[in-house]
Amino acid sequence: MRKIGMALAAMLLLAVTGCGLFSETKKIPSEDIDVLIVFASEIATLHDTSLPPGSKEKFEAAKRLLEGVDFSYTRNVRTLDNIFGASDVKIATVDTTSEYLIFQYTYGGSRVMFSFARTNNAVTASEVGIDTAL
Repeated sequence: MRKIGMALAAMLLLAVTGCGLFSETKKIPSEDIDVLIVFASEIATLHDTSLPPGSKEKFEAAKRLLEGVDFSYTRNVRTLDNIFGASDVKIATVDTTSEYLIFQYTYGGSRVMFSFARTNNAVTASEVGIDTAL
């Protein structure tokens, strides 16, 4: 009887952890090829030059990327070109060797922002987030 109880407890534990009740949803690293597949619709929206960065469509697409993609290890500027629309970038020069690439999407008093420090074609730092108190 004790073996049956232990087996049932083990099965229950596997079922609970297998359902993801105790695990976080993992984000896909930005340089993983799966980003281009899983978020193809969102990327297409961000590349749509007929939509301004302040549109609901671009804001929602950017928000879904923020929630599902890990940008902390982004190291290649080409990755940014693949994900974000070139027409949405704002460039802030810091000194003669580095600059920040900033993608900002606002809608309804909220803002999703992606900021990347760049030297040549290498991304040296990133900061992403959402601000709902504009």
